Amino acid sequence: MKYIFFCLCAIGTLLPLHSTAQYYVGWNRVFPDRAGKVIAFKAVYSGASDTIYFVDVATGTITDRVADGSFGLEFKMLKAKVLNREKEMNKALVAFHTLSHFERDKGNMEEYIVRWKNDSTIASAFLPKVEVHSYEPRVFYKPDKPRKVLLGVRLNGVAMLYDMLDTTKNGAAKLLYSKDINKADYEDWERGYFQQAVISPSGNHVFTMPDGTMIDIVKGKKIWDFNYKKTGSSDVVFSEDGTRIAIEHQDKSVSVFNVKKGKRLYKIPAPPTFPGELEVDHLLPLPDMQSCFVFYMDYKNSVAKVLLLNSDGNYKEIKF
Repeated sequence: MKYIFFCLCAIGTLLPLHSTAQYYVGWNRVFPDRAGKVIAFKAVYSGASDTIYFVDVATGTITDRVADGSFGLEFKMLKAKVLNREKEMNKALVAFHTLSHFERDKGNMEEYIVRWKNDSTIASAFLPKVEVHSYEPRVFYKPDKPRKVLLGVRLNGVAMLYDMLDTTKNGAAKLLYSKDINKADYEDWERGYFQQAVISPSGNHVFTMPDGTMIDIVKGKKIWDFNYKKTGSSDVVFSEDGTRIAIEHQDKSVSVFNVKKGKRLYKIPAPPTFPGELEVDHLLPLPDMQSCFVFYMDYKNSVAKVLLLNSDGNYKEIKF
């Protein structure tokens, strides 16, 4: 399942929204299902029990139907992810290089291991040995089938993305993408490595951020670039079948693209504005490719608003 995080409050901060049972929704406690039909999130209350809510995207309302299983069994997975998110974050994946070896016809190689903090290894492979490791490796993990473990590194000033589960008989990881950023300007230097990467449900494609590159994992090559300098790229999500991708822009609008061709299909407008201090804090496109979950915050007056925005510009406020 694709994990997507929302930011309604600063990490570790409790933000009161009402004078009675005050609540906040943690940035790491909101999950859409794979089809974008249901959204699960946890509201943490002061003076009351925490509650997990489910939103029926079709109606834009809090629903109890999920609890009796009428949406199928996936709601159990959503609920488990919401409840166990902090535990999963504490486990955390780490990657590091451990040793090098020399083979006459292969050159210098260096072993990288990806594992949970509890020492449970999920992948290991050999990458080229270099003089300078200028950047901590980043792990991008897709746990459900087909399982994927990708590793972003910067070696001798070159940003590289490897598939740690697709290796040669000698254990060398498959190179998916590389970009020489030694002569890049400051912005490209900062963006020219992998802060985030979203893997498609099929496991065939990965979109890297914030540079905005679509990569074919099967063929091991870049297929198109997104103009991040012009419009920015923040949250992205693939459709359930992996053929489309929705990308959020800096102005909070969302564009939907064909994954294989890089052609923009249509645009979801930016969310509406409201009087006073209420501003969009975070927006997330949903896997249905037609809707966005929008969070407004008024930090001065401790007020929040949650909307479900449709591609036609209409919206529904979610009450909970």
